[in-house]
Amino acid sequence: MISILTKLNKSEKSRVTLRFPQIDPAGIMFYPRYFEIALRRFPVLPFSAPPYTLTTQFIRPNRLGDTLDLSLQHDIELSSWLVTGLLQDEEHFSIRLLKDGADLTDDAHFPALPAFTSDESEIGAWAVGCDSRMILSRYFELLNMTIEEWFEDTLEIPFFELHYGRNIAIPTVQFDTIIRGFPSIGSSATVWLRPITLGKRAMTFKSWLVVDDQCLVENKQVIVFVKTHDDGYEAIQIPGYIRERFEKQLENTGKGK
Repeated sequence: MISILTKLNKSEKSRVTLRFPQIDPAGIMFYPRYFEIALRRFPVLPFSAPPYTLTTQFIRPNRLGDTLDLSLQHDIELSSWLVTGLLQDEEHFSIRLLKDGADLTDDAHFPALPAFTSDESEIGAWAVGCDSRMILSRYFELLNMTIEEWFEDTLEIPFFELHYGRNIAIPTVQFDTIIRGFPSIGSSATVWLRPITLGKRAMTFKSWLVVDDQCLVENKQVIVFVKTHDDGYEAIQIPGYIRERFEKQLENTGKGK
């Protein structure tokens, strides 16, 4: 990555203040909104032109009223892009995009023994851009909804109960995403999910967006577990009742790739 970033010699800057529509009920910025503010401030970003790979890091949370200093760097060939967001000179997030030919992993088209498969979702007008294909932020919204359904199915409790009744939140700290294409309006898509590793405080899992038995988007995601309080949150170890259920899925599906 260092050799790639040294070639990023074209830059732009912008500033944005976070508003209510960008904040989730936990009081922090909902991660699909990061891609939206990046594209709104830097329309040249090729989010709608796959294939490409993304590495997205959420380093520190952002809240209502935060004013972020955004920067965009890209190379002359428009093949490597980097968006960063700083708050008071501290980096809060970064999005790295490479217009490369990275291959999907061997199990991408037919995910082996997924722990959870969503119902089919028809891609409607709400999810697409002017080219009638799904836009990046809507993909992440669909993924987020499926993750909540997966947790409900695994833990046998409503996600609302986990979040508000037990004050457990699962913020994302990193995405590694390979995008070969986006589904078009009217097509039916499913999301497949499978855990890869369980650490003390974090879980890594893979997901696949599948249309007509073909994987279009593969994503590896790292989440951490936190206990929420009125004045903030604290990192915690994965609660035992959650660990037990997901360990069973690891045993049933293998540890993935």
